[in-house]
Amino acid sequence: MRRHVVRPGEGRPVTPDIVCTVSADDLPGRGVGIIEGTLAPGALIPPHTHAGVDEVTYVLAGEVTAEIGDAVVVAPTGSYLLKPRGLPHAFWNSGTTTARVLELHLPGGFERYYARMAELAADGSDGTDRFARMGALNHEFGVVHHPERIAALRERHGLS
Repeated sequence: MRRHVVRPGEGRPVTPDIVCTVSADDLPGRGVGIIEGTLAPGALIPPHTHAGVDEVTYVLAGEVTAEIGDAVVVAPTGSYLLKPRGLPHAFWNSGTTTARVLELHLPGGFERYYARMAELAADGSDGTDRFARMGALNHEFGVVHHPERIAALRERHGLS
């Protein structure tokens, strides 16, 4: 039976910081996946690109700064960050309190990426095997990470 309402606290935990509130399976057209998450002050979501997913972040509380393509934008509470597929982006909590965000993924289904990544992180496998499986998961979901951009990003924006 499909859900018609998701009340506070009824989301499915994915990690300690991420809860899936609406999955592609909740709607017949599978058009959106929604997760909620928190970012501690200074926390960075490293640079990456989604090949097949548009992503919208709504800032529920706090302040989030993002580098989307070549643009750097600050999003206070109540703002939306628009991260179209194919455009590299990173974001971080630029404030002094924990930020809360709502992430919409269009089309839905990308919420499964977070769940599977959390499983990989918790399975206890060694680094080489885990790295290979993370690479396969990134490929499956069309995610390309850009670790070569992290040092410059940290330097430009004073991130630790």
